[in-house]
Parts: sequence; structure tokens; C-alpha cells
Amino acid sequence: MLSQMGAEELPPAHPVRILMEEHDQLLGFLSELELAAAAARKSATGLEVGGTLRTSIHALALTLLDAEPHHQREEQGLFPRMERIGIEGPPHMMRMEHEILRAAKRSLAEQMSSDAPANEAFVAQLCRTTSDLVGTLRAHIQKENRILYPMALEALSAEDWREIATDCERIGPCSFSKWR
Repeated sequence: MLSQMGAEELPPAHPVRILMEEHDQLLGFLSELELAAAAARKSATGLEVGGTLRTSIHALALTLLDAEPHHQREEQGLFPRMERIGIEGPPHMMRMEHEILRAAKRSLAEQMSSDAPANEAFVAQLCRTTSDLVGTLRAHIQKENRILYPMALEALSAEDWREIATDCERIGPCSFSKWR
């Protein structure tokens, strides 16, 4: 059943396989982010400007921002092909979620690059932003992996997939992608 398909069941260069493999990497970054937020919740040690924890969280936020080519490959390659054959709702929802996720990732990066003191309000905001970002991105990935991609695999033609692959090549990989 396609909804239970794993990335490894698709050819190595298939756009959906690449997108799903990037999702796996993003989920790993989210786990790291959760651990860092949990450490911050226990103690603000390392959250001072230039501190190791603050620097680490900032690096994770920047890595998540580096998923932009992933979103662009979906928005410029996959979604238009789905919409062209009448599948409009799921791509529309995913675009809206991409905008929410972009804002959350920027917010986290800005907070971590600011010179704000690591006080109680700073930690509370960090925990809220992190919790929202992690929850939203995990749910988004699940919807794409379990609903959107299987729908696309069933509905799109071989020609559509060739065009999508060309678009993906033009846009390029994320900085963290295994696909190069």
C-alpha cells in the first residue's frame, strides 16, 4: 500500500524518495532541537550570548532554514503538477504550512542571534517557539509522507515525474541533503 511506502522502495533519484530522505534528516534535527530546549528549560546555562547552548540552537535553526530548497522543489515542481490534474486542496494546505514553518524557523534563528539576556522570559519564548516549530513540522512531514506523496505517486504520470525531477535538479539540494 502506497501510504505505508518507505523511501527505500522508490528508485534512488526519484523526487519523492529524495524528499522523504530529507524528511528523515529534518526529524533528526527536530529531536536535537527538543533535547536542546529541554536542557534550556532545566537551566539557562549556555544560553547567554555566545554560550554553547545558544550557539547550538542557533545552528539548528539555521539548518532548518536551509530546508528552503526542499520546500521550493515541492512548491515549484510537485504541487503545480498535482494542481494541474485537479488535486488542489493538499498542495494548498502544504504551501500554507510552509509559510508558517518559515516564520517559526526565522523567529527561532532571530531569537538565538539576538543579544537578549538569557532570562526567564527568553527561556519561556524559546520553549514556546521550539515546541510550536517541532510539533508543526513533525505533523507536516507526517501529512506529506502518508497522504500527499502517496496521492502524487498514484496520480501523476511518468512524464510528470520527469518534469518534477528536472525542476528538482534546477532548484538543487538542501545543504544537509545526501542528494547531490
